[in-house]
Amino acid sequence: MSEQCGMSSAGRWKRSSTCSNGQCVELAVTSRAVHLRDSRNGQNYITFNRSDWVGFVAEAQGHSRAAETSAIRVSGGSDDVEVACRDSDESLTFSRCDWDIFLEGVRAGEFDL
Repeated sequence: MSEQCGMSSAGRWKRSSTCSNGQCVELAVTSRAVHLRDSRNGQNYITFNRSDWVGFVAEAQGHSRAAETSAIRVSGGSDDVEVACRDSDESLTFSRCDWDIFLEGVRAGEFDL
């Protein structure tokens, strides 16, 4: 399994504790990578290496500033959010509501490695 951005096989999926409608952003962690998917379309997911995920979590929790070299790119508007690997064409799109619920879990430490 590659530790770089890309699609790969994943482990057990976890949702934010604040996700109550079953349509959530989900995360699976393996010994080498972190995988992100939308529960609505569980066959597609994007893979990040663990060190990139740790940097993303630190930024989301306010422990570090966003770096222009960040390997995880998050962009979007009021309706949708696109999450992508900086060095890849692969990305996933989430509803803004689902992404905000997921970020609540990230900020609460639910997805720390």
